[in-house]
Amino acid sequence: MLFLHYRLIFIFIGAIFFSTLSYAQDWSVVGKRGIMTFVVVNKEREKDETVYQEAINSLSVDGDFCKILFWSNKKDVPTSWPMTKDERKAIIADYFYNGNSGENKFYFKYSNN
Repeated sequence: MLFLHYRLIFIFIGAIFFSTLSYAQDWSVVGKRGIMTFVVVNKEREKDETVYQEAINSLSVDGDFCKILFWSNKKDVPTSWPMTKDERKAIIADYFYNGNSGENKFYFKYSNN
């Protein structure tokens, strides 16, 4: 019985580990500037809004300011400031949260709204 219990724990931990690996391959942090975090999403998943929500949930800290900008091509991420017009146009999602006011905005280029 004890063996079965340990086996279930091992399977559970393994599932968490592999699910973490799979989502980590869908997006990655490639830069920061102040409160802004720059994220690149795999091109194959750029229209899947759940990928962005995973990144937002992982990168946002409750009660803090949070600004996350998303691109699907690393070459479009700004390397200097201000952003160029082309870098701005290449943004596929933009998330903002104001910890003081509770303002929460999410722009998604592929939204049906």
